[in-house]
Amino acid sequence: YGGTSNTLTDICFGNGLFVAVGASGTIIYSADGAVWNKATTNVFLTLTGVTFYTSGASTSFVATSDTGVVVTSVDADVWTVVSTGTSQSLNSIGFNDGVLIAVGANGTIIKSTDTTTWSLLTGPTSYNLLSVNYIEDRWIVTGEYSTVLISEDDGVTWTYGFTDTFRSSANNGVVWAFVGDGGIIYNIDTGIDPTQLVATTSPTIENLY
Repeated sequence: YGGTSNTLTDICFGNGLFVAVGASGTIIYSADGAVWNKATTNVFLTLTGVTFYTSGASTSFVATSDTGVVVTSVDADVWTVVSTGTSQSLNSIGFNDGVLIAVGANGTIIKSTDTTTWSLLTGPTSYNLLSVNYIEDRWIVTGEYSTVLISEDDGVTWTYGFTDTFRSSANNGVVWAFVGDGGIIYNIDTGIDPTQLVATTSPTIENLY
């Protein structure tokens, strides 16, 4: 039990801690997943995503918000608000090999290599972007209207396609699975061009989130 009734939107693990974030600035953390602590710092923002950043000896947790700022913490207890240069709502954040990429409303994509300095990347769509992941040497962003953006150069260039609404994606090392509105599910073998998604029969007609 996390000691909060607020909606929790994302969770990550790093430096021996689980960290979860959510509505009304909720930030909780746990060393064992059973006993949870509330962060000391009050963050009066809706927090939408969280990831763990590491580069050399530098480590920190980084969470996105619906106001475009991010909040960072070394210990998950004390947090600092960082401006990113955008006021667009950010929906998801991912990390790989010293690079952070966050995505959000109106096609917003931002990038940082140090958690404090952020740059706005040029993407090919103005659709809302809902999730970002890194797997097999590429970044994959999903969003509304089946938007799938792929970058193999840390966000410098992006490939775009699709017309259904994806809400999230996951990978088990063999297959990518994309889910979204109307119970839509797409899948593709890892290592194959992600623009060649194949529709899969879904057991439900409800939206998947």
